[in-house]
Amino acid sequence: MSRSRSHAHRVATIGVLRRRIDTINLKLLRLVEVRARTAVRIGRLKSQCNLELIDTKRERHMMQTIVAAQAGFLPSREIKRVFVAIFSASRKAVVRTAKEDARVRK
Repeated sequence: MSRSRSHAHRVATIGVLRRRIDTINLKLLRLVEVRARTAVRIGRLKSQCNLELIDTKRERHMMQTIVAAQAGFLPSREIKRVFVAIFSASRKAVVRTAKEDARVRK
């Protein structure tokens, strides 16, 4: 393969890989949204049972499970950073929904 063909092939491959990343990003977004909606459903059930909305012990356990399950390509601290952000967004959705639900009940 000539140098220019090889270069063109690499550039085309970059485009293919970028489209793959775009698809993965959208899948991740959908999963994060489904996770947040699920956390809100749990929060509503907890409210009905007069349980604490936030369970930090459960979050620690989930984080330990996630870190233990990782393949090792990314450092644990980076995986933790990603999931801390996801957990935080879910917590905010739970608390916001609980406040909205409380206002509706009044």
